[in-house]
Amino acid sequence: DPMIWKSAWFIAVTNGILFGFYAEAPFIFIELLKLTPSQYGYVGLMIAGCMLAAGALSHRLLEKWLPQQIILVGSATCFGGALLMSSLLLSGQMGFVSVLIPMAIVFVGIGLIIPNTLSLALCNYTLVRGTAGSLFGLLYYMGIAGLLAGMSFLHNGSALPMPLYFLGLSGTLLLCRVNDRNDQKDLNDQKDQNKKLLLNRV
Repeated sequence: DPMIWKSAWFIAVTNGILFGFYAEAPFIFIELLKLTPSQYGYVGLMIAGCMLAAGALSHRLLEKWLPQQIILVGSATCFGGALLMSSLLLSGQMGFVSVLIPMAIVFVGIGLIIPNTLSLALCNYTLVRGTAGSLFGLLYYMGIAGLLAGMSFLHNGSALPMPLYFLGLSGTLLLCRVNDRNDQKDLNDQKDQNKKLLLNRV
């Protein structure tokens, strides 16, 4: 099912970016920017605040927009934040603000993508939601593991690999964005198959 693969990729990439930041952030903030461990701890509050803000924004947008449209906005937001951070670091503006502000933008995008993707992912599999959810989780956790391995492979003692890696990953989200028309067609087709399956079981 292309929609499952697409949804798994969206969840894997967004969590890969999130966990990749957790992996690189201690090195960037403590080793390069010379924050104390206690000061670095406040970065977690920033992440939580961005996620809460994204959740509230998503809730408001759902009153007028489709989840697919919000996912597209989230993908563009992630890409914009990663592009901003990459540009700042490439221009030599390495500092607390030049890392934190772009990453805050990325986290808002992640907060828009994840819940809306999860809300759509298993719509076609209401009759087998438990099994489908288990396999879907296995699929995207394998993706997360692979993306984290990629981040560790690219680590070279500077802050630049992280935003460039995130830029590439978020770019794939834009290329693989959820297409409203195709997803709705797939959803309707699968619903018809589910109805036939249910009738056969009866």
